Amino acid sequence: MPKTIEEIQIQLQRKNWEHLAKVVHKIKPSITLMGIHHLKEKIALLEHEAKTSRDEQTIKSLATEVSQSLSKVILSLKAYA
Repeated sequence: MPKTIEEIQIQLQRKNWEHLAKVVHKIKPSITLMGIHHLKEKIALLEHEAKTSRDEQTIKSLATEVSQSLSKVILSLKAYA
């Protein structure tokens, strides 16, 4: 998951929305498996926006929210380890 967060940030900087959509698509099964349903909705929305929209502000905002949420999940999991 940390590599996914990094990849999201790289694709944001490059403004490569197509690849960003692919990156977040790949993590949907893991998010579902972990039961993080609120994040699944944001990821699906980010994927959709990256595929269909060129509204850079919306994509950046969603990507930031997803990245921050993923970071929080990682910290929570490490606390239980």
